[in-house]
Order: sequence, then C-alpha cells, then structure tokens
Amino acid sequence: MLGVRQRTKASADRFLRNGEEVEAILLGQTLSPWFQGFAIGAGVLIASALTAATRATGPFSYALAAAVAAAIAGGTVALFNQSRIVVATSERLVFLQAERFRPTRATSVLGELPRNTLLGPPNGHTWSIVVGVANGQTERMYVHFRFFKDMNQADRMRQGI
Repeated sequence: MLGVRQRTKASADRFLRNGEEVEAILLGQTLSPWFQGFAIGAGVLIASALTAATRATGPFSYALAAAVAAAIAGGTVALFNQSRIVVATSERLVFLQAERFRPTRATSVLGELPRNTLLGPPNGHTWSIVVGVANGQTERMYVHFRFFKDMNQADRMRQGI
C-alpha cells in the first residue's frame, strides 16, 4: 500500500511537464480550521438544545445528540471544503484541485507560481498560503502541520540548499 505522498504524486504526475522533477508535495484545504471548529461547536449547541427541549435523558439521548452534532459539523465541512494539492517541482509550484472525498487524487490545474516563491516558514497547527488561481483571483489554502516538513523541504530546494 502506498503512502499519502506517493499516491498524491502518482495522481499529480499527469499535470506536470516533461522533465519536471517533484521536489515536494503537500495537501491542503480551502476551509479554515477555525470555521471547522465553529461548525463543531454549533453542532454541539444545537444537539444540546434538542436534548434539553425533548427532556430526553439516558445514554440514548446523549448518543443521539452526539450523532446530530457530528452530522451538522461533518455536513458543513463536506459542503464547503475543497481539497488542494501543491506540487513543488524543479521549475514551478503547481496548485491542483483534488477530489472532495479523495484528497490525494488530482483532477485539474488551478494555477501555478514561479519556483522562487516562498511557501513558509510555517508555524502553529495550520499554515495558510494565498494561491493565485484562474482569472486573476486568489484563494487561501490551509496546510496542516503534518505537511510542514514538506513545505520546509520545498523552500530549502527553492534556495538550492
């Protein structure tokens, strides 16, 4: 079984030019982690209000409340979140659209930046990158700290270190 980075690279290879070497690859999303936390909190509040309004007690009512909270939070994230892939090659940074529920599978090119563009240095739990996409628009992409080492590697390779 291939790891996340290997599966993502295999999917992104068809969008690269001949001779381009992948130096780093990372995954991200368009929905802010703060918004995800808000959706979870809202789901918990709504579920608590439903439990209190029905005056339900016992383990079943708490399980139902947890299911409602998870459905609200998960549904919100599934509706609004888009998966993104950043491929740092020897020549450029390529930003790819990925499938909604399979974030390692690239579907199209959103845009590209010159290779000398700095992505980091990342810190915290997530790091945001402003990406130029088609029609001169920009989009903010959030990268989880799991991919910070890949982002740092891309920046080091950019500088030739």
